[in-house]
Order: sequence, then structure tokens, then C-alpha cells
Amino acid sequence: MAKFELKALIFHELKKERQGLATLVLRKSSINVKANHELFISKAKDAYFNKSRPLYGVFDPDITNFPYQTILKSYLDKKIDFLTFTKNAMSILKVEIQKKQQATGGYVCFAHYFVNDFEYLMVSVLHNTKRFKISADLDIAEDFSVEIDKLDVANVVNITRWNNEGEDTYLSFVKGKKNVSDYFRYFIGCTEYTDSKKDTEKFKSVFLDYINNELHLEKKIANKLKNEVYNYCLGQIQKKEDISIQYISSLINPDEPESFVEFSAEESFQLSPLFQGEKQVLRNLKFISFDSPELKIEFDTKLITEKKIIYDKNKNHLLIKEIPNDLRAQLNEN
Repeated sequence: MAKFELKALIFHELKKERQGLATLVLRKSSINVKANHELFISKAKDAYFNKSRPLYGVFDPDITNFPYQTILKSYLDKKIDFLTFTKNAMSILKVEIQKKQQATGGYVCFAHYFVNDFEYLMVSVLHNTKRFKISADLDIAEDFSVEIDKLDVANVVNITRWNNEGEDTYLSFVKGKKNVSDYFRYFIGCTEYTDSKKDTEKFKSVFLDYINNELHLEKKIANKLKNEVYNYCLGQIQKKEDISIQYISSLINPDEPESFVEFSAEESFQLSPLFQGEKQVLRNLKFISFDSPELKIEFDTKLITEKKIIYDKNKNHLLIKEIPNDLRAQLNEN
């Protein structure tokens, strides 16, 4: 079972009506964390990663126009305290939301927590509901529950990944009923999500892990499924449309269409629910099969990528290299 620890928590209020000006109501001190606060953030974290299908990205390198990352680093380096960090962040958020006339405010929750050996900072914009209340002193009531359909605006920084140079994704954004609001992305400092090649490589890895290690399919069935998924992805690429994890999940198991969605949404994978595909990366999924009275041949197209099988379409030749010993033995008998 994952070990969860909530280090710091605070709520501020961002007041704004459509077409109106934004104002801030800031809490005067961080919350003294108790068991109900840990339970609240733990449930919010689980709902975020397990049900919301986050989108992933990185900080824009322009720290002048996107200063959130700088004040976050100052807090993590203990140059400022948690209260000062969150107040400075609220000032940035106020500027960004003011640019969007149709945007509305809410209660902004900042939570610094650990799960096992990973460190995180979550920011979410919440609204009072019948199921949980933010009190007048900007705290939560004892009786509460988290509704994922209310969690439309949220970000998590995987601090551990951010600190590790070379990690390609460490920011994630909740994707509820709406797309991620531009003002909120710019507040965090993420101007674009991960690139299509990395997203496609990540998808391929997660997909193969799922069908090989979770489903344990027979080889013939697995190869048929890989071809179906490849053909769908290729069609989306040719139409210049996003590849949908939801659709692929329904292809894998029509009776349980959410199974692969839930598997791929695990935070350790950081796989976006929609992404632009790269044909060159995906072609390894395809499985070639041909059967005639004189010849039967089957092989994974990764052998073409690895140049163990070479197809020369001009000469109409198929060259097989590094022949397995068992096949060599059969050939040597003739």
C-alpha cells in the first residue's frame, strides 16, 4: 500500500464572475494538517490520477513571463515559506484569469505531499458543493467527499521528476468535462504538452505492457489486436486527428471499455488520453501474416525496423537475416 504524507496545505479564495474583475481573499496562515485534511488530499489525488486522465507537459523555459516555477523552486529551496509561495502564486493566477472574461473563480487549494519516494505539489480550483464545504476561515468541514466532476481545473508538479534532469514530463493537468483552461496552464507556465513522438513511444510501451503482462493473450489473438490498434492509429494519423485511448480501450475489450483507460491513467505511465501519433514509432505494432498453399510466413514488423528482415520493393525481394538455429537446421536438411 502506498505511503501518503501531506506536508503542507492551504486554501485561498479567488473571486470572479463572468465579465467581472478578479479579487483575492487570502488565508493568513497555513492549515495545521490533521487526519481529515490528509484524507481529503489523498482522495483528491486518487481521483485526479485514476479518473481524470491527465494531460502532461513541462515548464516553459521563459521564467520571466512564466514565474510560477521560480517561486515554487524558492519554496522548495526553503528561501520562502509555504504561505508566501502560495500568496505569490495567487497573484500570478489573478493576473492570468483576469485576461479571460468568461472565466470564474473558486477556492484554490495548494497541497504539498509525498507518495512513497515521490514528492508532489498540487494546485486545484474547487467550488462549494453539498458534499463538501469550504468554511469562512478557508478550511474544509469535517464531513466531506471529493467529486471528480467538480475537479475541472487542477495541476500536479511531480517534483521528483522535475529535479531529475532528462525527465520528459513532470507537469500534469486534469482533464475533466472541459479542456484545460488556457489561463490556468499559463499560470503554471506550461505552453505546450509533450511532443507527438514521445507520446507515441509512451503509448506503445504501455499498450504492449498491458497486452503482454496484464491480459496474457495467446500470440495469435495478441497479433490480431496489435494490427487492429495499428490500423486505427494509422487512420487517425492520416486524417490528422488525435489518437484516443478511450477508443483503443474499447477495441481491446468491448465488454470492459474502461479497463485499458484505467490502466494507462496510472501516474507512473503519464500517458495522455489524446495525442498526435507518429507512424514511424507505431509501425512496430503491425504483424505481417501471409498464407498460401506453397508459403506461409508471419513476422513482427519490428524485425524490419531492426533490419533483421529487409524488404526491397524495387527488386521484389524479402531478405531474412540472423536466421534462428532451429530454422537453419531444417533448411540444412534439404
